[in-house]
Amino acid sequence: MNISEFSTALRELSDDYSSQRIVLDEYRLKRKHFLDEIDQTFNHQNYADISRAVEKSEESDNPVLEIINKVFDFDKKNDDSKK
Repeated sequence: MNISEFSTALRELSDDYSSQRIVLDEYRLKRKHFLDEIDQTFNHQNYADISRAVEKSEESDNPVLEIINKVFDFDKKNDDSKK
């Protein structure tokens, strides 16, 4: 999908929810799918890697710092691969 197709799909999803054609849980699930796909397509984020970093950091003494370091390491690795 390109960005305008994502925009249209999210707008339709929002309209479906506001018109009560779908319930809140379905709306949230579909919205998450779209937003994750947008991040993966345009920002090259892989949430499986980030989720593993979060799980590992929960065992750390400073979980917030651990997550931040993992995300920045992930971003740096992706930026280096584009060159």
